[in-house]
Amino acid sequence: PDEQDILSQYVGWGGLPQFFEESNAPYAELKVLLTEDEYTAARESTLTAFYTPKFLVQAVTKQIHTTFKDNGLQMRLFLEPSAGIGGFLPVAMSDTCGYAIEKDPVSGLILSLLNDNTITRTAGFETIDEQGFKHTKFDVIASNIPFGNFRVFDAELWKKGGIYEQATKTIHNYFFVKAMELLNEG
Repeated sequence: PDEQDILSQYVGWGGLPQFFEESNAPYAELKVLLTEDEYTAARESTLTAFYTPKFLVQAVTKQIHTTFKDNGLQMRLFLEPSAGIGGFLPVAMSDTCGYAIEKDPVSGLILSLLNDNTITRTAGFETIDEQGFKHTKFDVIASNIPFGNFRVFDAELWKKGGIYEQATKTIHNYFFVKAMELLNEG
């Protein structure tokens, strides 16, 4: 529990590109502590890895739980794409099967260590169909998705064309459209 408390304070690399410049002190330490793949992923995540403050997650969680209870709905399956260390996992209600996917390997490792009851994968959201999840549709999908003018290659959405293909041109639109495709009816 003490180690998990320490790990839960990890906030990712969002907004810290200077740590990856050779002229700064953290650079040499990061090159020693991280594998080449971890270093590359961490550096790439400086543009998109911004974690949501807990008070906002708590407000979203409270509203979703209230909506489900007030309407007699049951949340059976929950997904947090771009999970970081699982900030939105509290949205999943008790007896909900939770899934989380995170691209950054360091964040993904911490995610799995903090969330024993959640099925986690360290991979890009665009590979969700290849992750072997028992369920492929979800009742609720909640996350602080990445924003930016980055393309995402998703063959399934490209094949559909139109708005689906257009959505792959910016990472935030991609996450919205992909998530909508993964929601259960109702």
